Amino acid sequence: MATFPPETLRYLAELDANNNKPWFDANRARYDQHYVAVGKAFLDTLSARLKLPGKMMRIYRDVRFSKEKTPYKPHLDVWFTESEGWGPGLFARLRPDSFLVGMGCHDFEKPQLAKFRAAVVSDGDSLRAALTGLEPGGATLKRYPKGFPEDPLMLHTALHVEQTGPVPDDAVAHTLAAVERFSPVYQWLRRSLS
Repeated sequence: MATFPPETLRYLAELDANNNKPWFDANRARYDQHYVAVGKAFLDTLSARLKLPGKMMRIYRDVRFSKEKTPYKPHLDVWFTESEGWGPGLFARLRPDSFLVGMGCHDFEKPQLAKFRAAVVSDGDSLRAALTGLEPGGATLKRYPKGFPEDPLMLHTALHVEQTGPVPDDAVAHTLAAVERFSPVYQWLRRSLS
């Protein structure tokens, strides 16, 4: 599987416009064929190429904890990581009109945050070098944490790099190129948080 079929993009666009259970139930066969099957094919292809386990995220939104109250996520998400839980990893998100690829951590757990801050103190120059030409993303604090240097990296409570663009003709090749570009950041996080 190299590219996403037009039917998948159409399904996501229609889900976005009709984000309700009756529409979803009436289009269950399309969901199975153009969302689940296509997502698994993309996941399996990338997993084999990256030699990383991956998972496809659920389409169902947990509306109890979300400001967004529509029941379904109108995008397809995959996640690859070597670690248990939510350590550093690769993520990709397909929307009807865009494709996002990123690497890093969406949220540091307390032990990870402590390791991250210690690593920034001892090896922050390596992370800054890995981030050259990239814009670090992720949640940040408004003030520097007490007891640490006033380094902009210390404001991060999550750190990732990503790129968003149009849906590519070859999603696998596009993702692998992004992985190569983002790999120094991923390797730094992996080394620092383990």
